[in-house]
Amino acid sequence: MAFSSPISTNISAGTLQHWIVIVKPTLAQDSAGGWAEDAESRVAAVRAQVLALTGRELYAAQQQVSEVTHQITMRYLPGITANMNVWFRGRQFRIQAAVDPDETRKVLVMLCLERNNSARDAGGAAI
Repeated sequence: MAFSSPISTNISAGTLQHWIVIVKPTLAQDSAGGWAEDAESRVAAVRAQVLALTGRELYAAQQQVSEVTHQITMRYLPGITANMNVWFRGRQFRIQAAVDPDETRKVLVMLCLERNNSARDAGGAAI
């Protein structure tokens, strides 16, 4: 399904006013010898625009993924995928979809779900 919201691929530096950290879950060995996804490794720290979705934008985004609360727009960076996490001001967002809206590799739009406990679990990767 194509991303239904029109997004300009021209990004001015002024619209990217937030610093975010993108991390991916990594496997860590627990005390019993098993593996758990409780560690994170940093993928990138970049400037982005973080927007809380409301009204029509929320409805359009939820046509692509069932749960989404925020849209994070940044310059294109290869390798960013769903199920990675974004840290922004001590809050954690789970990437539900990462979309290159016009396939030009200029802009990456991430549809994200804010994790409920992110305000309490700020972790070391928070900015």
